[in-house]
Amino acid sequence: MKKYLLYISGIQYGSYEFEGENVYGEERDVFSGCMGEKRKLSEEDRSRLLGLTRMDFFSIAAGMGEFERLAASGEERAVLEDGRIYEKGISAVAVGENTWQLADGACMGMEPEVMYMQRQVKFPLNLILDAAGNRLAGFLCPCRDTICILIEEGCEDQTVLKHWKRVYGEEKLHPVTDGGVHMVPM
Repeated sequence: MKKYLLYISGIQYGSYEFEGENVYGEERDVFSGCMGEKRKLSEEDRSRLLGLTRMDFFSIAAGMGEFERLAASGEERAVLEDGRIYEKGISAVAVGENTWQLADGACMGMEPEVMYMQRQVKFPLNLILDAAGNRLAGFLCPCRDTICILIEEGCEDQTVLKHWKRVYGEEKLHPVTDGGVHMVPM
């Protein structure tokens, strides 16, 4: 089983394995900052993760074979069995030698990732390809003010995570503390 790491805005939230249509995972406890025990995910976990990441982990497990076939095919455009539309492309446009511009106008000096981008949906489940561009390495979902990346362990540097690590380094995680309920006079 391949191990996939889930990053939410650059912070590793958990690790997951897909076996058939089953999903197993261990997730970070936000109060302790530690990873929990590996366990089989339930329908309740599915709903919670869908709300948090906009990714349906059970749907990913069920479609893993089709995603892997698409990545290996090299097709420029494909419609999957369930109707999802994907187009192959890169996450940035070349604007000079070794300079790439992202959709928001920011420039970077590293080559962007190649991916299949899902079309005609509010929260796309984009497929990240490996450096050779012919094998599925993970998934990326831009959702409002955050980005969620589910990436095969060892392939993190093929995503925006490489840029985040370069800028922010290995930041110390600070657990959440319950500050209590405080009434504000009106």
